[in-house]
Amino acid sequence: MDTDRFFPETGEGRKASEAKAICADCQVQEPCQELAVRGADSQDTDHGIFGGTLPAERGRLRPNRFPEPSAYRQRREVAEHAHELASRVGLRQAATQLGVSRDTLKGAWMHWGLAQPERKPTNPPSRFLADRGEAERAFRLAEQLGSVNAAAAQLGTTWPSLRKAFQRHELGMPQPNPGAVSRRKSAAALARLGGRRPTAPELDPTFVQLNPGNVPPDRGLTVDRAVRLRRAEEIETLGFGVVADMNTESRANRPAVRHHAVQRRAERAQQLSAERASRPAQRQAERAERQAQARAGQAVRALRAHHADRDEREVFPDAR
Repeated sequence: MDTDRFFPETGEGRKASEAKAICADCQVQEPCQELAVRGADSQDTDHGIFGGTLPAERGRLRPNRFPEPSAYRQRREVAEHAHELASRVGLRQAATQLGVSRDTLKGAWMHWGLAQPERKPTNPPSRFLADRGEAERAFRLAEQLGSVNAAAAQLGTTWPSLRKAFQRHELGMPQPNPGAVSRRKSAAALARLGGRRPTAPELDPTFVQLNPGNVPPDRGLTVDRAVRLRRAEEIETLGFGVVADMNTESRANRPAVRHHAVQRRAERAQQLSAERASRPAQRQAERAERQAQARAGQAVRALRAHHADRDEREVFPDAR
């Protein structure tokens, strides 16, 4: 959820109403409101919507306590410093750097009679938005690479900019190119190995003749066939999940992914150990349940035999 909606600026009444509607269904509305009422240390630092209340509404909830105004209202030189910063980087960036709200700065400048800083000019549109030829060139590159992200990285821009340019010039989105993606991944893996391809023993021709159904089809590289055959043996012996986890632990690009895989393997080992420890008790419980079911079945059969004998005596009273 975007937290900016809980910090509406002056005149953004609709934004404030939407935030209050969200707070109305929140389970922690009351503690959130109480924290905001007690936690504000000055009148200017109390901003945003907490617990469905505005700063002015929370002010009425504070009995006989009016927080002191901020340093920007108390000291003119502090307000002038913030005004100079906002003139250079813009109001939003200045408020972020100073750790205060924009309303706090604007209120302080109004208090000291300082004019509001002029708005910083926005960044000019990218060349792909302005020039259809550049957008078409980026589109062809994205189709060639099979990825808008890869094209953006190569062109020194971002994928949202390219996507917006494609939409503006009605070019659509590039078609997927799995082959190009696979080639880029192979090239990246080869670059990580320093340009050296992984070595593997070649397949024995006699083995290939004796196992025609187990040998992967030839794709041009005997080494590749040996690697794929080894992977098939691992999957057949250990299972696909184990082989996938092993490769994730040792060959994943991101360290966080490798650490998560190792941690997950340790958690599974603990779970299996706990299951093995509880297995005798589980077997004993299952054995007791089967014995109870057997005794219940014997009782039912004995009862049926008794009723059958009694019915026979009632039908043939003189049979004896």
